[in-house]
Amino acid sequence: MKTISEGDLVEIRFIDLLEVSEWTEIRSIRTTMPPKCKLIGHYLNESDGVVRVINFISDDLNASYTLIPRGVISSITKIEEGEIDDL
Repeated sequence: MKTISEGDLVEIRFIDLLEVSEWTEIRSIRTTMPPKCKLIGHYLNESDGVVRVINFISDDLNASYTLIPRGVISSITKIEEGEIDDL
């Protein structure tokens, strides 16, 4: 298993929330599953049950970011250079 440090490029797989605001037959809802998602970004840290990932960063060190509750994450994988091939 690769050690993950601040700034590492990571792939995070998680289960996301699904909200549908249209009329749907209840029998269909019974078998609907939430979407499985993948995020690729730069790992910042994990604390208080939240994983923090930097999406974009400016030259003056301002950033956009994503916070993912640890409970919905199925895996966090460090990406080495040249490993992104299945987007």
